[in-house]
Amino acid sequence: LTYAGWIFSFPKSADQPWHQDGSPLFEKGTESLPSYALNVFVGLHRAKQLLELGPTEFVVGSHHMEPDSAMSKIGTAVSAVLGKGDILLYDYRICHRGTSNLSSSSVASS
Repeated sequence: LTYAGWIFSFPKSADQPWHQDGSPLFEKGTESLPSYALNVFVGLHRAKQLLELGPTEFVVGSHHMEPDSAMSKIGTAVSAVLGKGDILLYDYRICHRGTSNLSSSSVASS
């Protein structure tokens, strides 16, 4: 386990910049390797709420691209809308970002 935490986006916050969560395992050729690290998300809100709170977007296939190429493919992004208790595992190399929190309250209703 490298990191455990809680990601919180404040009300009216903007989209995060596109990013990968860490540096490649090796300087060259990492995009052809199988997954060597995973991120795990656990949904804490109902899916309907998440659309307002700002779901994470992912660039499809970016874990098999050089980082610079992945950043240029943001037109192929998809959103992960997790319901309460849903689990999402994804490759550490996937280019992603948190989207804007459009809510006006710092407390989500359940």
